Formats: sequence, C-alpha cells, structure tokens
Amino acid sequence: MYPNAPGGVDNPLINPFAPEAPSLATLGCSKIIVCVAEKDSIRDRGVWYYQAVKNSGWHVGGGV
Repeated sequence: MYPNAPGGVDNPLINPFAPEAPSLATLGCSKIIVCVAEKDSIRDRGVWYYQAVKNSGWHVGGGV
C-alpha cells in the first residue's frame, strides 16, 4: 500500500478500480494472485478487490 500517493488509496497506480484507472479487461497478464489474510486489517479491501476483478470481465479462476 502507498497511502501517501497522490489521491491516496484511490490512485490508479495502487487501485485498479479508481475512477481514472484503465479497464482490467486490457491487462496483459493471463494470471493474477490475490492473497487475503484472515486477520488482516485491510482484509475486506482484498476481498472487494477479488470480487471487482471477477466482475470486471477479466477471466478469474479460483476463489477467496
């Protein structure tokens, strides 16, 4: 995380769902991994990220 980034946690460099971020459908990679720890203070954001990737139209395999 880079909370001091311009725009905070909604900076497109760290949040691919920020308003100015490019679409995930154009990602050049074929696989990503999202790791979420059960007792992590930002766990909910990780789960939200996974769901957003899944709903973006980008092919997602696996689960939380």
